[in-house]
Amino acid sequence: MKEEKQKEKTVLETILSWSENRPQWQRDALRRIVLNGQLDRSDIKELTELCKQGINQDNVQSSFVPLDASHLPANPDQGSSVSLVSIADVN
Repeated sequence: MKEEKQKEKTVLETILSWSENRPQWQRDALRRIVLNGQLDRSDIKELTELCKQGINQDNVQSSFVPLDASHLPANPDQGSSVSLVSIADVN
């Protein structure tokens, strides 16, 4: 039997895997960035409110929509580049 070559993960698939252990508001922010390319003022306002309310309240949990595989493009452009824009709050 031939072994199938394991498909290499795309950058977005790697980010999705990494995000699974992140706080819900960060996963929601990642979804918005993947879908829209950036956060706008209303996104920041909504994410700020979600953070202020806390994740332990049932009504808040339901308003989070975390990044998942359905948000990733099926065939990402191989010619696209990824740039690290900034690094902050490093411990």
